Amino acid sequence: MSRVAIAIPDHVLLATRQSPEKFVREAKFLLAFHLFEQGRLSAGIACQLCGLGRVDFLLVVSRQGIPVADRDDEEAAKEFAPCPAGSVVTNSEPIVALSAVGRLDLLPALFESVLVPAAVFREVAGAGLGRPGANELRRAAWARVVDVEPSPGPPLSEELGPGEAETIALAARTGASLALLDDRRARRAAEDGYGVGVKGVAGLLLEGKRRRILPSVRPLLDRMLAEGYRLSPRLIDHTCREAGE
Repeated sequence: MSRVAIAIPDHVLLATRQSPEKFVREAKFLLAFHLFEQGRLSAGIACQLCGLGRVDFLLVVSRQGIPVADRDDEEAAKEFAPCPAGSVVTNSEPIVALSAVGRLDLLPALFESVLVPAAVFREVAGAGLGRPGANELRRAAWARVVDVEPSPGPPLSEELGPGEAETIALAARTGASLALLDDRRARRAAEDGYGVGVKGVAGLLLEGKRRRILPSVRPLLDRMLAEGYRLSPRLIDHTCREAGE
């Protein structure tokens, strides 16, 4: 582990009215939030920086007003393309978001097979116990939990968290139709580095409406926000326009 020393003037520390230990903890949180928001760190790496579990990090950044997912126009066009048939590999975000609104059942309704890397299962059902997705994933008989061996090496292991890296590696190795990811840095790694197609929560909801599994998407998007999973306003608006709502 690397150590970085930063000189803080005494009067600055005094002005915060914090102990040095508390100041450092808060600084790590703020730095993790900032680098994640800028897309310079994936959520899987940012949560390690600030010492939070993967699911807790997603919920905390959402409460801070930082979107877990955002799409520019080019990314949105890919996001809203029809889903191909076949198997998919899911990261933690779709499990958490869909569980928060009681619609984790959308995944087996849309896809023939849903693979869950072991690292993702540990993040959601282990470290995320008591949070959205933990009990739902444990009860999901349709979810096939897979040990990813050998473990992903560089650059995945260096640039992404364990769940993100295993999601991409497993999708590439099995020829899955899609990797279900909301994290922008992880999505780019999947597409650019491994040729793996990606889909996020917004695209899944839209596909659910297209296939008449869901009557509408706006109420679910609003409820996700209320439950602590934040998509960017432009992504929400774009999804609703695509859905005709």
